Amino acid sequence: MSKTSVLASGLHIPESPRWHDDAFYFVDGPAVRRMFVGGQLETVAEPGCPVLLGMAFASDGSILTNDAIGRRVMRIAADGTISVVADLSGLATTMLNEITLLPDGTMFVGEIGFDVIGGAEPATVQLIRIAPDGMAARVGPEIAFANGMADAPDGDGFYVAEFVKGAIWHVATSSSEPVFRRVAAGLGMGVDGIAISPTGRLWYADMLSGRLIELDETGVMIREIPTGYPHATSLAFKPDNRTVFATVIEQMPSSETMGNRGGAVVAIDLD
Repeated sequence: MSKTSVLASGLHIPESPRWHDDAFYFVDGPAVRRMFVGGQLETVAEPGCPVLLGMAFASDGSILTNDAIGRRVMRIAADGTISVVADLSGLATTMLNEITLLPDGTMFVGEIGFDVIGGAEPATVQLIRIAPDGMAARVGPEIAFANGMADAPDGDGFYVAEFVKGAIWHVATSSSEPVFRRVAAGLGMGVDGIAISPTGRLWYADMLSGRLIELDETGVMIREIPTGYPHATSLAFKPDNRTVFATVIEQMPSSETMGNRGGAVVAIDLD
């Protein structure tokens, strides 16, 4: 049996967890938070946005995250300075979600594509690529609610989850134009945050069941682990190769539950 420990509770909607410099970072409603190994939790920054989604670390230590509702990419510098990297409000019409940063400075941003908080019918939309010079454009196939992103372990691009259709795509970026390929499908609605384990396995958080799912190299489920919460938003592996940290919530996000504090961070020691 896996051992689960609740490390923090009373959070808003914790999302987009990342391990960086021996600390566990995540976004939580309007704030970026950091938890140290000993359990100390602190607020890194509050950029003045009601909902932050997505996180990537630049080589200079600054944090990239999305003002989801304002549809802007924000940079939080190591000294705390906050700036707008890209205003996507003229290109995106719905909330931004995850973000990934390539070594050359190119960013990819996911857009939800429909009013998920208001309960609108699902729709599809392409990812947004932001070139190092700041030019933004749509790329790839239309995706039904682009969700979690994770860097590919071989260095060629990244993975992106498709929440509505229950799929995961690999986006190869070694050529001039990104190449999209489904590596897992038929997973069922609810594929949220994704991560690559230290052993190279692809995992995802199942938002609708609160489970963490491990996939084999063909995209087939080989293990499922309950988090103890009804909804799991994302996950990140601690560098010790034995523990996975998951961000979880008690209730699905909606216009009625956005102000609730039912979010938590749990640590699961894997067998």
